Formats: sequence, structure tokens, C-alpha cells
Amino acid sequence: MSRAALSAQPLRSLCIVPVTARAGYSSRLRTFATFPDPTHPTNSQNDVPNRPKGNNNTLLWVAGGLAAAAGGYYYYYVDQADPHAQLKAEEERLRQKAEEFRDAGRATARDAARDCESKYDETKDKLAHARAEAGKTAEEARNAAVRQYERVVETAAGATHKVEETYDEAAKKAKEEALTWNQWLWSWFGYSQRKAEDAKREAAAKVADVAHKVESEAGKRT
Repeated sequence: MSRAALSAQPLRSLCIVPVTARAGYSSRLRTFATFPDPTHPTNSQNDVPNRPKGNNNTLLWVAGGLAAAAGGYYYYYVDQADPHAQLKAEEERLRQKAEEFRDAGRATARDAARDCESKYDETKDKLAHARAEAGKTAEEARNAAVRQYERVVETAAGATHKVEETYDEAAKKAKEEALTWNQWLWSWFGYSQRKAEDAKREAAAKVADVAHKVESEAGKRT
């Protein structure tokens, strides 16, 4: 159904109202004129009430007022349903929405820029901290390597000194043992030599004794 038909529908409805109201009112008038009041029965034709004067004028005034109201409503509705006015209102609404979206976009862009700056600063701080930690770690590793090297050198020097001391002690001990062995050997050789000399002297004494005995026996026989 077109917009013009919809606009005319309320007017037709309002225009029908006076006719319907007039028909109902006329029916009530006919009923009142046809049927007498049952509480006052009468057989006289003069007792029938007459039609009040001025009813037609009242109905005309009512119909005219209703028509005027319907016309005002129609013009008001048509004015409100004006496509140009609606288009203009829609354009204004769209313009306001566009401004709202533009403002929201600007705010979002500013927020995004601040967020990016904050993240950049945070990343820069993290990078600087990581570099500092890396430098600190490298320095600690270098110091640890130097300390390890020093410990190795000290250990090697200590081991060398200990080996030297052990060698010196072993040489000294070997020398002492050699001297002791030599002394024992020479002492044993001297003891043997003394024993040999004693044996020689003893044998010579025995030989001399035997010779003396032989000489004595020879002297006795002569």
C-alpha cells in the first residue's frame, strides 16, 4: 500500500465517524419518539413528544468540528510524513552519527598512538635491561674464567711444588738409605777382615805351638 493511501486512511476513518454518530443519534430519536414512557401510559396522540428544535444544527456543528479536526490531523500527518523533511532529518541524523564515529575514531587513534608509545618505551627499557644483563653476564663469565684459570695455575704450581718436594724427599731418603747400606756393608767387611786376621793369628799360634812341641820332642831324643 502506498504512502498516500496510508495518509488518507485516517482521514476517511474520521470522515465516517460523523455519519455513524448521526445515524445512531437519529435512531435514538426515532426510538424516543415512537415508544412512549411506560410509567405514564396514555392513549392520546397529543402526548407524543415533539422533535426538539435545533437538532439538525447541532449535528451540523458536530460534523463540521469533526471534519475540521480530521483535516488538521491529515495536514499534520502529511506534514510529518513529508519525504523531504524525513530525508533532511535522516541526513542530519547520519551527519551526527558520522561526527560521532569520526570523534570516536580520533579518540581511538590517539589511544592507539599512546599505547604504541607506551609499548615502544617499554620495549626500549626491556632492551636496555637485556643489554645490561647481557653485559653483566659476560663480565661475570669473564671473571669466572679468570678465576678458574688462576685456580688451575695455582693448582698446577702447587702440584709441581709438591712433586719437587716429593722428589727431594725421595732423593734424600734414597741417599740416606744408600749411606746406611754402605756403612753396613763396610762394617760387615771390617768385621770379616778382623775375623780373618784373628783366624790367621790363631792358626799361626797353633803352628808355632806344634813346632815348639816338635822341637821339644826332638831335643829329648838327642
